[in-house]
Amino acid sequence: ADGNVRVWNDGATRALGWTAADAVGRPPPGRPPATDAPDVAAALARVADGAEVVGRFPVRHKDGRAVWLDARLQPVAGPDGRPGGVLLVGRDVTAQKAAED
Repeated sequence: ADGNVRVWNDGATRALGWTAADAVGRPPPGRPPATDAPDVAAALARVADGAEVVGRFPVRHKDGRAVWLDARLQPVAGPDGRPGGVLLVGRDVTAQKAAED
């Protein structure tokens, strides 16, 4: 609800280079460049309204390169039952996206 990461696993570190120490308690690292942000912002707005979103999204690796994730974003209920957070489960599909392009 406050926009900060609560849990960061080893898979996220392998895909994005950021460690749990880099991420937990802070806003999500690896935000996409501004040109790609509208899709991500729209997806997060839908999740905040209670919808599950599945899609392919660009994020930034710690070293600055683009990483593409096939991701599922699900609302997590807060104490009042309304969406209070987001669970993101993703898979790095950067190589697949490059082959498709």
